[in-house]
Amino acid sequence: MFYKATYKKYNSKFNNHLEKYKNIHEGKSAILFGHGPTLKKYKPIEGSEDFIKVGVNAIYEYHSKEDIKELNYWFFGSEYFVRKVGRDKSEDMDEICADPELKDLIRFTSSWEDGRSHGEIGRGNITPERSRELGCVPYENNLGYFSCDISKYSTLGHDVVFPVTQFLLYMGISKIYLVGCDCGYADPSCVDTGDEHLLYWWGELNRWYKGYYPNSQIITVNPIPTGLKGMFGDMCQEGFDGYSI
Repeated sequence: MFYKATYKKYNSKFNNHLEKYKNIHEGKSAILFGHGPTLKKYKPIEGSEDFIKVGVNAIYEYHSKEDIKELNYWFFGSEYFVRKVGRDKSEDMDEICADPELKDLIRFTSSWEDGRSHGEIGRGNITPERSRELGCVPYENNLGYFSCDISKYSTLGHDVVFPVTQFLLYMGISKIYLVGCDCGYADPSCVDTGDEHLLYWWGELNRWYKGYYPNSQIITVNPIPTGLKGMFGDMCQEGFDGYSI
């Protein structure tokens, strides 16, 4: 079930602290680094040294410390640590948050859903309290709608890449490059078809952002046929054939 039809928009009690991020990167480009297998095929885009860079979840397994130091933001989806990996990754997160070389990296955690703490509903293992202890910025998700004003309303969740996209657009980013966003390709059950759930919400995001951010652009770098190929703008880099990933 994808929830959208049953949802009613509500004011968030927990996201007002996000107002300071509004338009802080107006007109800039950004790269959203997922951790799908095409991440390994990525080659730096010309001019990307000046882009805003965002990592999510376990990209530290693919990147060196020097690469991670170039990130501006890191988003942790709390559901990830327990359900997708199958083991508790909180020790890795503790190390990242305590690393003095990463002290300037701003870290966000999804810590509420529909007005309730993740601690209350058993969603992952990053409560608002734990998020603050780690020096992170907690925020609230919902399961039914995207938000332009993320300081007033919660962001759509389902997967960490969706809140990140809403954050970047709220920050004034005009062009978002998606890297390693492979729609569940790493899951053996989704290799031939893509993740139906994620594809549905990517399609909804595509319609939403074109309506509310007509001057912005989303581009998938090295898209795969069972993923986001053809949904947004496509950028196929030299040596990438879409299958041998």
